[in-house]
Amino acid sequence: MTYRKSGGIFPGIGVAAAALALFATACSTTTVDDVAMAEGRSGGPTDTGTFPNLNIPPQAATAQFTEDEKQAKLAQLHAVQQRQNPGATAVESPEAKRKRLQLLQDEQDETLKVIEGQ
Repeated sequence: MTYRKSGGIFPGIGVAAAALALFATACSTTTVDDVAMAEGRSGGPTDTGTFPNLNIPPQAATAQFTEDEKQAKLAQLHAVQQRQNPGATAVESPEAKRKRLQLLQDEQDETLKVIEGQ
């Protein structure tokens, strides 16, 4: 007894349905007309007939932090950090980092030698 590979009555119906769905979505278009814009704007550059005055200094949106405010914010941030991870160590020194990386490199070299059978 022989069996067909497709196993169904209409073997190509799934492929045809997927192709039809892709074709239907490929033919649809999107419009950008629904985006709200400020009144009197067309969305593109507007020719005012004048040049911008670049000699006017820009104004800051808010006042800048003072050094004291900066230190207070940093202290508050460090306090929150310590509460979240109280056992955290301080920043690692460059020498300690170099030693740790060298130990990792040596361990990797030994593992590679074992793998290669040397």
